[in-house]
This record gives sequence, C-alpha cells and structure tokens, in this order.
Amino acid sequence: MLKEVKKIEDFENIDSFIKKILASPYRFIKEYPSHVHQKHLLKKWQSSIESKKNLFLLSEDSACTIDYSAFDSEAFGKKSGILNLFQSVKKSQKESDNLIRKATEWADKNNFSFLQTRIDAQNIIGVRALENNKFNYADIVLRSIFTYEEGITHEIYGIKSKTNVRLAEKKDFGKILNISKKIFKNSRFHKDPNFPDGFAEKIHELWVEKSLNQERGFCFVSEENNSLCGFFTAAFDNEINQHSSDKLIRFELSAVLPMRRASTIWLDLLNAVVRHGYSKGGKFFEGRPQAYNYQILQRQMKVPPKYLKAEMALHRMKDK
Repeated sequence: MLKEVKKIEDFENIDSFIKKILASPYRFIKEYPSHVHQKHLLKKWQSSIESKKNLFLLSEDSACTIDYSAFDSEAFGKKSGILNLFQSVKKSQKESDNLIRKATEWADKNNFSFLQTRIDAQNIIGVRALENNKFNYADIVLRSIFTYEEGITHEIYGIKSKTNVRLAEKKDFGKILNISKKIFKNSRFHKDPNFPDGFAEKIHELWVEKSLNQERGFCFVSEENNSLCGFFTAAFDNEINQHSSDKLIRFELSAVLPMRRASTIWLDLLNAVVRHGYSKGGKFFEGRPQAYNYQILQRQMKVPPKYLKAEMALHRMKDK
C-alpha cells in the first residue's frame, strides 16, 4: 500500500525497512565502516519527512523522496529538486511505476520545474519506472573510491609537468571559468536540449564559486607563467561524514587545457587535492566521472581506484 509519510513516528519499523533496501555501494570496500551508509540514509529520510518542502512516499518494498534543491533552483532560476528512489530486491514494475507517478504528480502540483535523479544502472525496473513518468536519460557516471595512500602512490606517465600547483584564490575565478567554458561541452547539462542556454555554465560557475568560498569544498589550480593550465575542485561530503571519523571527500569538477593533456597536470592536481584533503581529515576519496570521459578515466585508472557501481542520471522537466 502506497502512503505519504509526514511524521517520523508514523514510519513503523524504519530500521528494518532500511536494511532490506539495496545495499550500500561501499559494501565492497573492506576499510569503509559498514554502518555509516545506514545511519546516513536514516538521517536523510528523517530530513525528507520533517520538511514541508520535501516528499516521502512509502510502498511495501520501495521508498521515494523528492527533496527541494536550493543549489539547482538558484542555477536554473526555477524550483528544482532531486528525486531518490530506494528499492529492495523484491520490487515490482507495477509498484515502481505507481510510486514514481505519485511522486511526479506531487512535484507538478508543487511547481517543481526540474527534477533530477541518479539510479543504479542495473536497476532496470527503477529506470523504466522513471522513463514511464517522463524522466529522460542524461548521463552515466562510474563511481569509484580510493584511500589517501592509494591516491598518492601512482606511477607517473607522459611528460612531467613543471607547473605550479596551488590552492585557488578568488582572483583565479575568471580564469577558471574560461577553462570550464572551453572544456565542459559534453556535460549532461550541456547536452540536455530541454535546458535554456547558459544553464550549464551557471551550474559550473556556482560549483567553482562555492569551492573558492569554501562553502562547498576547495579548489586547486595548475599555473605556468601566470596562466592557468587546469583546475580541480573537491568537497567534503558533510552528510555522510557526520556519521564517521573516516571522512569522505568527493571530486567535483576538473579540467586541463587540451594542449597540456599529454603532461601529468591532472595527476599533479589530483595529488594536491588528496594531500590537502588528507590534512583536513579525509581518508576516502570518491570520483564520479562520466562513463565516456575516457581521458579522465584513463588517468584515474593509474591510481588505481576501486569501482563501486555505474549510475544512470535522468532529468525531468515539467510540461509547460
């Protein structure tokens, strides 16, 4: 039976329900504390249930949340949110279709213009339920993780870089944006024909700006003769990290100018990010490169990472 949960006390057996949801993506990483994902998920569900801006729907073997996103709304200029679908191995297509249909009806009624989601690419039933409710394929990302020790013990290939790698400053903002405009032409925000011109640039601009302001993380740049050759932004996952002393840092945007990609600039930036993150308490570092970003994947494999799973990203725009 499908129901909307508006008070946490109305969600009976929430702990046992979480345990039957598909396992944590980190379950293959023996160093990662197994209880963290469960505590993180419980906190996220409590937040979704307690906020009037959000939705929490529950069925027998699945749950679905829609969470208002201030970041996406600021970039898009319209109300935007993130849909999360949680399913057990007993999920059914009919139940999944109905769950997503009810969630999107609520989103339309509450004036959400844009919804985005990521889902395990193996969850065919979940993917089809999203597609049946006007979500469109946008991208595939490959989630991977490694420790500090693994991140700095790579072999160097190619032409050795002689650039200066340093923490970015606010004065670098314009130069970083110029690089991002040249490089990020294949992001899911650029490729989605439903987005207005400039939306992708605004998203990337906000990412960089918040990294430089240390609202979202930190940023390193590679510099030669007062010119920037590349940059790399990363952020602590504060939602997960409140449940563990083993801090997780996520890689966000990174780019190197095309004429310098034969060098080790990207690996130099990676090293700087990992060392800095480690000095601030980071132990695990997670990347989410696009599946067809072959240059980044080839460089990242030199670490090498432990791959967690493939995720499909989907977008939904409200009908006008």
